Amino acid sequence: MMTPETEQMLKILRTAVRVLGYTNQELEDKLGVYHGYLGRVLKGTIQLQYDDVVRIARALDMEPAEIFQLAYAQPVRPATEGAQRLREMLSPLQPAPAPAAPPASSAPEPTPSGLSAILEQELDKMVQRRFEQLLATLAKGAGRE
Repeated sequence: MMTPETEQMLKILRTAVRVLGYTNQELEDKLGVYHGYLGRVLKGTIQLQYDDVVRIARALDMEPAEIFQLAYAQPVRPATEGAQRLREMLSPLQPAPAPAAPPASSAPEPTPSGLSAILEQELDKMVQRRFEQLLATLAKGAGRE
């Protein structure tokens, strides 16, 4: 039986593949795996492994951390005791926060964050690709006349 976390990760991976406009076969070629493998992983037929998530994320031209952030964007409850202790122990190793930027003369336009920002960027890319395909089709048609 699959855990809810695995189901969530598979949902994010399937969505990313679809939204970014890839086919399973294209990703399988990038991953160097046999055709049908990715479909079986994304359906949960083959158990999802951490290495699979990392390799699929990179094949999608993403960092693995971005996939995990999409899948687990907001904690639903306070951090567990173990996570709190680990954060406290690791805090001396964390880099210092970047200095705050000086205030702009005018209020910046709000930018989408998280999943909405990524989806917006990907939709822009998809529209751009479709527009380029349309122009290429129109150019071919004009050449025939």
